[in-house]
Amino acid sequence: MIPLYRNRTTLNILSKLVTWLIGLGLLAVAFMFSVVLLAIVATLGMVLWGYLWWRTRTLRRAMKSSANGYVFEGESIVVDESGTIRSIGRHD
Repeated sequence: MIPLYRNRTTLNILSKLVTWLIGLGLLAVAFMFSVVLLAIVATLGMVLWGYLWWRTRTLRRAMKSSANGYVFEGESIVVDESGTIRSIGRHD
């Protein structure tokens, strides 16, 4: 019977080399896929942010015009269940 391979060490080195090359190729393909996926997700995120920013512009304008630069301050009184009265807010 004739052996299929005469030198087993050559086969082992060759198979290891092919395995490494295939592994590096798959790693490169996975890296490229992840970069493309990251770009797609980033683009969709920016489009969504821009859409929300555009849709809420009238709300931002209304809030800005109603404030007129004034800050509303207030004071509140809290009555506990035990009847204790506490004042929360500004104390002059």
